Amino acid sequence: MISQRRRARIRFLSALYRTIQKGTQILGNQEDESSHLDIRYFVFGFTYQIVHSWTHDRDYGKIRTNYWRRFATFVALVAVFLKLMISISDSERESLALGSAIGTVLYRLWYGVLHPLPSING
Repeated sequence: MISQRRRARIRFLSALYRTIQKGTQILGNQEDESSHLDIRYFVFGFTYQIVHSWTHDRDYGKIRTNYWRRFATFVALVAVFLKLMISISDSERESLALGSAIGTVLYRLWYGVLHPLPSING
C-alpha cells in the first residue's frame, strides 16, 4: 500500500511534468494571437487546485475517507467543469490547466516534498 506522502510526491512529479508540458506549449504558440495566457483562468485553476489539495489532505468534510461523499463531490465537480469547458476558448482552457498544474506543484512541493503532509487535526 502506498503512503499518503509517497502519493503526494508522485502527484508533485506528475504536476511538474504537466507544468513543463503546458508551459512550453503556451510559450511555443506566442506568435499565435488566439493562444495567450488568460490570467483570470490561470488564477482560478491555481486557486482551485490549492483549495482542492488542502481539503483532501485534511480530509475536510470526510471527503477523502467516506466513499459516498467522495463520489458525490467528484460527480458535482465533473458536472461543473464540463459546463465550464463547453463555454471557454482553447487559450482559456490551457490557462486553466497551467494554473492548476502550477498550483499542484507549489502545494505538493511544500506539503509532501519539503514538509510532511498536514494532519487531519492540524
